[in-house]
Amino acid sequence: MGISEFYKSKARQRKWGTWCNKCKKQLERGDELMRRQDGRNQNNCMTYTEYCMECYEKILPSALKSEVKEIENEIVLKKEQLIEAKRRVKEKK
Repeated sequence: MGISEFYKSKARQRKWGTWCNKCKKQLERGDELMRRQDGRNQNNCMTYTEYCMECYEKILPSALKSEVKEIENEIVLKKEQLIEAKRRVKEKK
């Protein structure tokens, strides 16, 4: 999952609070943060990765670089698959 899947949100009122995943700082209700949905836990409740805005701004440049590399590798792979598929179509004709 890439950094582009995060969205701006506000800290919620939770029984055990809302914590930044990087600096472990507790966020007060209404504080701005960046959140990403990770799926559901064993109780069928949504799980999130949440960063305070300071930590998000620190990790953003390196995360974007790695996401760009990942996308570039995916493009190369798709191009190779396209070339192979075109070759197979030509062989069948």
